[in-house]
Amino acid sequence: MNLHQCEKIFTDALRPGASEEVFSNACSMLVQQGSLPPQQRLLIYRHNISGGFINALSATFVVCRQVLGQACFSTMARDYAWNRVHQSGDLNELGRDFPDYLQAEIDIRIEFVDVAYLADLARLEWFIEQSAQADDSGSVNMIGVNMVEHSETAGLYPVMNPSLRLLATDYPVLEIWQAHRQPGGVSHIQGLDERAYLCVCRDRYDDVIIKLISKELFSFMSAMVEGASLEHLVSIAASEAPQIIHYAMQQEWLQGFKN
Repeated sequence: MNLHQCEKIFTDALRPGASEEVFSNACSMLVQQGSLPPQQRLLIYRHNISGGFINALSATFVVCRQVLGQACFSTMARDYAWNRVHQSGDLNELGRDFPDYLQAEIDIRIEFVDVAYLADLARLEWFIEQSAQADDSGSVNMIGVNMVEHSETAGLYPVMNPSLRLLATDYPVLEIWQAHRQPGGVSHIQGLDERAYLCVCRDRYDDVIIKLISKELFSFMSAMVEGASLEHLVSIAASEAPQIIHYAMQQEWLQGFKN
């Protein structure tokens, strides 16, 4: 048996749903040490890893944990962490698919009918975390917005703030997030009459700022994030493009253009 096979047996045994056979095979690989039998030692490993997963997810999805309660959140966090598709060892990436996991649970569990907003709330919290951690150390040769009118628009592409995240939602998740973070708990949250569009971005002082924006601005910003050329951006916004570009620059969402 090679090292990779040994690691797989041990890792599979650490999963809470591991079969007795898998668990026993891993126990047989442990060297007797001290008074604890291999079974108890392996359970300690399993508990410690699960606890690390739960703590990491709790630190990111603070409001989701408050909504669900600690016991429910811990159970779901543990289930997600052990069964997620992308098994990265980087805890900073652990929560990437947690909103999708919550959405799948909401779709099949009737007890979540009153928290249908939970997946979008998790997306907002994940975007806040990613915005705070975004690396802005890269350097790009950019053309300032004042130079754009003197350049060929077809060859220019937007350079966005690396911390920028966009979220479209049918739920008042910003109000829910803000209410849970205020002393005194949650006040009455009114539902939305129409879809809301949020922009999450870190400013020059390293504070993460969340803003409600219009549908039109969201569409324009989405096109910029997707790498549309300035020529295409002008074609979809026509006469409003210069004002939108200037506003995006003022908000530090757009850093300039590259060719």
